[in-house]
Amino acid sequence: MVDGRYRTGRTAAQDGPDGLASTVDPGASVAALDRPADTPLADPAAVHFDDEERPARALTGRIGIGVAVVAFAVALLVLWQVFRPLAQGSQFYLIIFLSGTLPLVFLVYRAGSPIRRTNDPAPQRWRETAGSPGPANGVHPSEERERRREEERRAGRSGPPKPADGLSPVEDQERERRQERQRDQEQQRDQEPQPRTGRPGPPGPADDLKPVEDQKQESDEEEEQEQQPGRTEPPAPTNHLEPSEKPVETRDRNETRDRKRPTEGKTTRRDLPTPLDWTLAALTLLVCLYPLNPLTGGYNEFLNRQGLLDTADVIAGAVLLVLVVEACRRTTGLALPVVCLAFLAYGYYGGLLPQDWSIAHSGLDFAQIVDALYNSGSGFYGTPLDVAATYIVLFTIYGAVLDLSGASRFFVDLSVAAFRKSRSAAGRTAVAAGFLLGTVSGSGTATAVSVGAVTWPLLRRAGYPAEQAGGMLAAAGVGAILSPPTLGAAAFIVAEYLDVSYLTVLGWAMIPTVLYYLGILLAVEIDVRRFRVRPVEVPQVSVWRLLGRFGYHFSSLVMIVVLLAVGQSATRAVVYATLLAAALSFLDRRSWLTPGRLFAALSAGVRGVLPVVAVCAAAGIITATTTKTGLGAQLASLLVGGARAVTDNPTAVLALTVVLAAVALAILGLAVPVTASFIIGWVIIGPALLALGVSAPAAAMFVFYYSVLSEVTPPTALAAVGASAITGGRTVPTMWQALKYALPAFLAPIAFVLTDPGEYLLARGPATGIVWATAVAVLAVVGLAVATGGWVPGVGAAGPASRVLGGLAGLLLLYLAPFTIAAGAVALALAAGIAIIHRTGRTTP
Repeated sequence: MVDGRYRTGRTAAQDGPDGLASTVDPGASVAALDRPADTPLADPAAVHFDDEERPARALTGRIGIGVAVVAFAVALLVLWQVFRPLAQGSQFYLIIFLSGTLPLVFLVYRAGSPIRRTNDPAPQRWRETAGSPGPANGVHPSEERERRREEERRAGRSGPPKPADGLSPVEDQERERRQERQRDQEQQRDQEPQPRTGRPGPPGPADDLKPVEDQKQESDEEEEQEQQPGRTEPPAPTNHLEPSEKPVETRDRNETRDRKRPTEGKTTRRDLPTPLDWTLAALTLLVCLYPLNPLTGGYNEFLNRQGLLDTADVIAGAVLLVLVVEACRRTTGLALPVVCLAFLAYGYYGGLLPQDWSIAHSGLDFAQIVDALYNSGSGFYGTPLDVAATYIVLFTIYGAVLDLSGASRFFVDLSVAAFRKSRSAAGRTAVAAGFLLGTVSGSGTATAVSVGAVTWPLLRRAGYPAEQAGGMLAAAGVGAILSPPTLGAAAFIVAEYLDVSYLTVLGWAMIPTVLYYLGILLAVEIDVRRFRVRPVEVPQVSVWRLLGRFGYHFSSLVMIVVLLAVGQSATRAVVYATLLAAALSFLDRRSWLTPGRLFAALSAGVRGVLPVVAVCAAAGIITATTTKTGLGAQLASLLVGGARAVTDNPTAVLALTVVLAAVALAILGLAVPVTASFIIGWVIIGPALLALGVSAPAAAMFVFYYSVLSEVTPPTALAAVGASAITGGRTVPTMWQALKYALPAFLAPIAFVLTDPGEYLLARGPATGIVWATAVAVLAVVGLAVATGGWVPGVGAAGPASRVLGGLAGLLLLYLAPFTIAAGAVALALAAGIAIIHRTGRTTP
């Protein structure tokens, strides 16, 4: 069906009438990648909006069913709230929502370090890569193994011939018997009307891009067969073996691998919720529902006690405070809980500070702090949790439904088929797949890993080094947080804080998103020349044919934008889009959303939002403390005052404040998730920018983009960590490569706040101004790409002088004033001229 260098390992019965993929790998989580194509997944369609999430338990059996039922009930409550809001008000709904979701955190997430199941569907290569010190002398481990095999062949070692994978003859016969049973199971599964598989549907172009380890093993087996005339039947493809049956590739690995694995899908006893987990979950449910307790007067009486809480109220609020901090620790780690405790300490002990200090306040007693958190609109039940309980959970449900309907697989297939054979095709495919998957994901790490699992074999065959490929995948994945129509969770908070529609925020994000992917594509084109990337054959599938058959997957995305444009709320728009995606799934029999799969999608959507709920509830601690003490205005005054102490020039003060704010946000993002980073940045840095005359939309989007930058910033760039696990590259160099790809576009938001014309990049202003500002920003991104990539597009390699001039041009062009634009254009022209002279000098005999 395709070029011989790609092998799908599928039977003809699995191919559709035209060999196109119509479905998706429903395991959107990291743990479900790179597994055999027909292996069921434990937690399908998990869509996460928080990239700092720690690994969750894969609960099965009665506990898993119970958690799924509760999550499904919460999903129904959320949908009911969209069309029939509870008469008691928004805070009453948030209390019930928190009561249904926060206890699940203690059952789904572990108290200590993550315990990976021995039969975890995470790829074996991830575990091996994580435990190794990295490639020696810059040589990829698979290349080193291939070199050792070649040396052994040349040395002519004695002994009976062995199969290519290092198994003994007895083991090889046993493996062949297992493979025969596997083929019988596949044949039986193909005859079922609705196969329950992890990746249902006929294969498409992306299915031909097997993981590199499997491709190299196949080539080794073919070479060994040529030297062994007695073998007449090649081993069956390995990507249809169960994880416990998958053959090893070398003797060394064969000696170290544990062959005894539990049955797939069962949870080990160590990974079950402990009695402490159950106790905390029950206690969380009690204190969350305490405000509704009729024995204490009910909900209305509880609200009437605001500012005058009795002892029982304070105890319940204090217990909930501890539980929220613990839930946040379980889902995100220690950094954000430490920040929350620091704010609490400031609120309680701030009165002890010298009163002549600008950050000193009169002090809050413990009852006042609990009252602000437990019985007000700025604490646990403030704007962050309100956004999580309305917008974010609905979009995670939508993403799960769209995923199970086959859309994500279609997006990847479309990206693979779009570029065909060219030197830049591999990199462009990865970037395009990241963009398309990002429109429905909202998670940078999950998107990077999902794209990498499919496109890394293509990138490696093209000649990309592991670190550069991992950086590209991470940068493309982070675009998921920036790509409309499903931006990251912080974008919904932007809409709430500024009291604007979500469609307005989408409009602000359009041009910056284009600039972001332009920067990545420029870096891809530069690396094609730098690394002398080779063209790679891909399956010849027509893009128009693919669109004609499965293009309906775009319908629900378009529907969201159209409904927002005609005045529908974002919540109703995404619900209608979810219903449309579910209905369109019946156009492809293999992706029907049957009642069981719809139940899985709704429950998975709620499970995916659990980390965000914990983060947003904990963010209420920060916002409530800041509001009660006035800390935001005081820190903003300090920030502006520090800039004015250096210079009196208003322009210089603004520029210095912006630089300090960008650095502060980048550092803050190293410790806390994107959502929390934005909330903290907005309450501290936002007032400083507003005080200097920056408009609220420009300030909010500036804080938003630099909060996202932490996803590709060492040493905690989780998107790069996930990508390096896929490619087998060294983690820290992969982080720096990801920053190289993303940095040119991330510097562009500085233009938002430096000048008034900078707001044109947010599509705010006349059309001529928007076009002019966009064109200048494109030149700025080009200049910054020259500086970071060391190549002038269309010219050739850039020497040190050209790189310095390119970086200077980019920075000058970001300041949208006539003089700086002219100076930046001249600097960029000089950079290109020097590169031309340098190239001419090298080619002249």
